[in-house]
Amino acid sequence: MAHIHIQVGGSSGHVARHIAENHPNLKFIVQDKPAVEHAFHADIPAELTQSGRLRFQPHDFLQPQEVMADVYLVKSVLHDWPDAYAIQILRNLIRALEKSKLANKDSSPRILLVDMVLAPEYDENGKPISPLHIRRTVASMDLMLFAQCNARDRKMQDWLDIVDKADKRLVMAKVYALPPAPMTVMELKLRDG
Repeated sequence: MAHIHIQVGGSSGHVARHIAENHPNLKFIVQDKPAVEHAFHADIPAELTQSGRLRFQPHDFLQPQEVMADVYLVKSVLHDWPDAYAIQILRNLIRALEKSKLANKDSSPRILLVDMVLAPEYDENGKPISPLHIRRTVASMDLMLFAQCNARDRKMQDWLDIVDKADKRLVMAKVYALPPAPMTVMELKLRDG
């Protein structure tokens, strides 16, 4: 299997483009709804598409993933969805992870979940960790997500619960956080055995 990386819900492909331009050995498929394809072709340089290193594929992430890959990048997608849908979106990747793992026993296909992880607001003594204006900003963003999408920002335990509910074999292998950056990379893989 060629080393393929899929950006699920990748919109116009700006993230995959940036990675592909800086890592010429990687190939990407950007998946999103068909209506987004025109934006992809408008934003992506011809040399990336003509070389086959970056291409668009219509796909609804609420449907099962059929394409085998080494990495499924899900960036800034799940925070817009209620828990039940976030669980389903991850669950839809499981069969493709299994098939990818069987096709290449030397690799361990992964999901890179890149999203906001809320920091704890208070320490173990109940004292606020972050200043009041930061807590208010986070609360207002969370309220906006709830009002517009019936979703919410999540703490690490919330993400762990979603991963567990998606599939008991799916585990969070590593977490890469760079405070004070709000985004965290959560590396998910199927448990061995």
